Amino acid sequence: MQHAVSFMNEYGYMFLFISMALGMIILPVPLEALLGYSGYLSYTGELQWLATIAIATIGTFTGMIANYWIGKKLGYEFIAKYGHYVYIKISTIEKIAKWFNKYGNKLLILIFFIPGARHAIGFFAGITKFPPKLYCICTATGAFIWSSAYILIGNLAGPGWELYNEEIKKFMLSTSIVLLILLAAAYLAGKSSTRISGWGWRLRRKLMNLIR
Repeated sequence: MQHAVSFMNEYGYMFLFISMALGMIILPVPLEALLGYSGYLSYTGELQWLATIAIATIGTFTGMIANYWIGKKLGYEFIAKYGHYVYIKISTIEKIAKWFNKYGNKLLILIFFIPGARHAIGFFAGITKFPPKLYCICTATGAFIWSSAYILIGNLAGPGWELYNEEIKKFMLSTSIVLLILLAAAYLAGKSSTRISGWGWRLRRKLMNLIR
């Protein structure tokens, strides 16, 4: 983080944009801390806070679009060929695709608050061919909410940005995980109810045949 702070002090918006974009793709950048520090720089007047939010959002969005494009180019063929090395099957991707088509808009917003998961979600969206227009809308919304949250924390906390940043990060992470679990539970409950209703319909048909 010390190197990131030095570069941030020297290059400002340009370093923020590049870090957010590359950090969403592959580089191990402490993104929340960088956003918090950017907010602190807007507190000191070295950066303008609205411009900081805009640059961070655009950088994040750029990285997520790159992830989607890579996933789309790799496609199912890549999973079929190499997925077994990381225990991922085509059937697993197909199940993810169905779940994604139903809850992807919510998932793409919440996932930003979960480190690691936000990097992978763009690839899965591309592989499963999630509607690109909807992906852009949801990703832009999620990027804006996530970036704004940490930048505003840094701006409001001032010199104590680092302490508040860590506490909010824990809270956001816990809340997002709980909401994702609820989404998964809702999806599984929907599948169960469909199976039960299907079983009931088959039973009723058998009973009607017996009566006849």
